[in-house]
Amino acid sequence: MEIRPLAKDEEYSEATSLVMETFCEFVAPYYSQKGIKSFTEYVSADGFFARFTVLGAYEGDSLAGVLAFDPAKRFIVSFFVRGKYHRLGIGKALFNKMKEILGDGDFRVNASPYAVGIYEKLGFKATYDQTEEDGILYTPMKYTMQK
Repeated sequence: MEIRPLAKDEEYSEATSLVMETFCEFVAPYYSQKGIKSFTEYVSADGFFARFTVLGAYEGDSLAGVLAFDPAKRFIVSFFVRGKYHRLGIGKALFNKMKEILGDGDFRVNASPYAVGIYEKLGFKATYDQTEEDGILYTPMKYTMQK
């Protein structure tokens, strides 16, 4: 497995496809039509990935996972691993690479209902109850680095 930053339009296009495929399979079942539409518009917006630091995990030539984060806010904005690559450590490797890049400190995420348990395994704790905004369900979570 290779983890590297994504930076080209064609890589962002591939990342968007992975995110939408994985979202539809695992997250959309929790959402209303309004939430699905809101998420799709958010991720498909022109220049979405270009605004963030984006890491891609590759298995050979295949993009297996994507983690996009805002380094200034230390906030994960998009974190998806293609279904056939679940439970292989790809998400953990992406998360560890982000931690390596950002160094010590806390990280935050708004976790989908599907992802709450995954983030808990990575060491995140809920900071508030599940919330809904524009049909998107999420639980605010925080990871505190242990020194």
